[in-house]
Amino acid sequence: MRSLTWLKPRSEIYNLWIRDNSHSSMVQIFALGLAASLILLPFDFIFFGGEALTHYTPYRVVSVLVFTVGALLLKHKRFKWASKYFGGLIAMAAFNGMYIFFLESSPDHHKAVIQAAMFMNVFAFHMLVFRFWKESLFLSLSLIGVYTVASLSGTPQAQVYQSLTFWCLVMTVFFWVQRTEFVATLDARFKSLLLQYPPKIARAMTLVGDEAEYLEAFAPKRRPCVCLCVDWRSFQEMASRKSPEEIATLIEKSHEVLLKFVYKNIPNESFHADWTADEFFLMLYSERDSKEELLKGAVNIVKNILEDFYEEMSKSSSQWVPTIDVGVAFGEGVLGLLGPKNMKKLTVAGSIGGRAKRLETEAKTVRDEKSLSEGSIVVAVDFDVFFYCANSEREWAEQFDHRLATTKNIKNDAIYVIVGTKKDRDLGVKQVS
Repeated sequence: MRSLTWLKPRSEIYNLWIRDNSHSSMVQIFALGLAASLILLPFDFIFFGGEALTHYTPYRVVSVLVFTVGALLLKHKRFKWASKYFGGLIAMAAFNGMYIFFLESSPDHHKAVIQAAMFMNVFAFHMLVFRFWKESLFLSLSLIGVYTVASLSGTPQAQVYQSLTFWCLVMTVFFWVQRTEFVATLDARFKSLLLQYPPKIARAMTLVGDEAEYLEAFAPKRRPCVCLCVDWRSFQEMASRKSPEEIATLIEKSHEVLLKFVYKNIPNESFHADWTADEFFLMLYSERDSKEELLKGAVNIVKNILEDFYEEMSKSSSQWVPTIDVGVAFGEGVLGLLGPKNMKKLTVAGSIGGRAKRLETEAKTVRDEKSLSEGSIVVAVDFDVFFYCANSEREWAEQFDHRLATTKNIKNDAIYVIVGTKKDRDLGVKQVS
C-alpha cells in the first residue's frame, strides 16, 4: 500500500479523522454484518421455502458466528491495532465469497435473487468503507480481481461476473467522488471553526461534531491573557502601488510566518489569531490561567519575530518584505465566545486588546523619532512582559530601551522597546538608543 500513498487525500484533518474512527468503524462493520446475517435468515425461507435449510441456512449460521466472534474480539484491546485496516475487510470478503458459492451451487430458479443480492452487497460494502481511502481501495481491488478471474474461468456464470466487475468499477469511481466531497467538507468545517476557536478546539469540534461541550468551556469569564498586535508600516501606500496578486501573496506569507512562530512556541495551541488585511492580532490564554506560561510563550514569539521574520520572508518569491511594528500587552480581560448569536468567536473584552494596539502605535512613534530604516522591526511591550524578561532573559532584557508612552489611554505609562533589523539577523536584536 505504501506505493499507493499518492492516492491518499492530502488533508491533515482527514488523517486525524481516520486515526480516530478506524477502529470504531470496523466494529460497526462487524455489527452490521451480524445484523444483516440475522435478518437474512428468515428472508431465505420467504424466497426459497424449505430449500433454504439445505442450501443457505448452515452458511448463514456460520456467518453469524464469524461476525459475532469478530465483534467481540474487536472489543479486546490487543486486537484493535490489527483489526484497524483488515479485520472488517476480511469479513466482508468472506461474505462476498459466500455469495459466489451460493451462485455456483444453487438451483437455477434461485440465481436471479442471488445475483441481485450480490450487486447489493457490492454497493453496501463500498458505502460502509468509502470514507477510508486505504480500506476502500483494498476492497475495490479485491472484488474487481476476484470477479475478473471468475469471469475468465469458463463458469456458466461468467457473464454475471463480468457485470459485477463493471459494477465494482462504477462503485469505485462513484465513492471516490463521495470521499473527495467528504474530505472537502471536513476541511471546510475545520477552516470555518478556526475563525472562531483556538486550533486545538476547532480540530476537536470538527472530528467529534458535538459543539455543546466546547461552547460551555468558553463561556465568557475574566481571566489573564496576552495580546500581540503586528502591523505593517506604509501599507496604504504600498497597496496603491502593487498588484492585487502581490498584495494577497505578501499578506498570506507574512501571516503564515507569524503563525509558524506561534505554533512553535504554543505547543498546546491555546491561542486565537485574527487579522484584518495587514494587521495581525494574536490572543494567548492559558488553560491553567498561568501568568508565567503566558509570558514565556509571548516572549519566545517576540524573539522569533525579531530574529527570524525577515529570514522566513526572504524565502518567498517577492523581492519586497514588509516593515512591521509589534505591540505586546499582558493583562486580564473577559475572554470567551462573544459576538452575534450565530457568529460568536473567541475574543477578549477589556483594555488589554486596546493596550496592545497602543503599544504597536508607540513602536511606530519610536521608528519615526529614530528615523529607522525600512527592514527594522520595532517591538514595544508593557511592564509585565519586560519584568518577565528581566527575570528569565536578563541579558536579552538589557537590550530594551525604557521610555514613557505618549499615546492616548497609556500616556505616561512605562513601556519598553527593542529593535531588530535584517542586518542584525545573526545577532538577533540591537538596542534602540
